[in-house]
Amino acid sequence: MEAEARMSREAWTRAIDACDLVHGEVMSLRTTVLGQIPEIRELQAADRRRQTVIS
Repeated sequence: MEAEARMSREAWTRAIDACDLVHGEVMSLRTTVLGQIPEIRELQAADRRRQTVIS
């Protein structure tokens, strides 16, 4: 029973570590995307202007 409890605690620790790692990756990606939003908006505006000229 003690071995089962120890294995359960170890699995819980690994799961929490994995969750923390994934959270860090998600936050990093979020920061990257938020940093790219102004460029995306500029490109969208340029595309709209180009479409207006073509029409």
